[in-house]
Amino acid sequence: FKNDDSSTKFFTVANVLFKFTDEQQAQHDAIVAKMEKDDGGYYHEQYEQELDKLYSQITPVLRQYNEETGIYEEVEDTNNLTVEDAYNKMVIALSSAQAEGVNKVGDTINEFIYTYGEDTGMFNAESNYVVGIDSEGNAVSSFVESFNDAAIELYNNGNGQIGDISGLVRSEYGIHVLFYTGPCVNLFDGIDSSFTLNENAIETLYNTRVNILVDKTYFDVLYDEIYADNYAYFENANMNFLRENYNIKEYGGRFDDLYE
Repeated sequence: FKNDDSSTKFFTVANVLFKFTDEQQAQHDAIVAKMEKDDGGYYHEQYEQELDKLYSQITPVLRQYNEETGIYEEVEDTNNLTVEDAYNKMVIALSSAQAEGVNKVGDTINEFIYTYGEDTGMFNAESNYVVGIDSEGNAVSSFVESFNDAAIELYNNGNGQIGDISGLVRSEYGIHVLFYTGPCVNLFDGIDSSFTLNENAIETLYNTRVNILVDKTYFDVLYDEIYADNYAYFENANMNFLRENYNIKEYGGRFDDLYE
């Protein structure tokens, strides 16, 4: 990643989505369509009121971790949890987690994703969503405008803290809650041409998660690559051995009974 002042700065965010139901999505699209072809009889205030009412009807899914199955399973909500209730729980939990370090923050955000989230792109993802901001402050991203704006606000000109949380962000999909998960940076600056990993570099690899939401470090990734390469090497060696030694022998007269 380029570090000069004129270059685009990239950072990552995690997302919990409280999603519209299919029926609510259809209502949202109808309201927006009505506003877009307004002939003067549909006022902006009315448009906002209808959207406010629709967004207020979104209810969170609720999942709990099942120790026996090892997965989060959807459960019935007996407390009529609202999006605002879930958001307040996240704010409180994050405040406590930030005092315990980055990995605890990552584990806490991950729990939010599986407890409430309906953005399947976040499930088991090895990387979070990457957003860029250019030197003029514009988003470099394919996400919707409200998502980009909230992400850039969390970035805060490079002053964002890992675990910072957005407000409730509306989009055409429902309501998002974004979490700042850090800048994209070069893990090693000024590495020499020999690419020798000294003790400090190995320790950095061993202690740095690829994604703070996933308990997998760069050391794990490096190990997987080496293991995969070794496996491929041995497989190729076996195939070459078979190619060199494989032959067919025909024994005349041995198979006549097969034709009877």
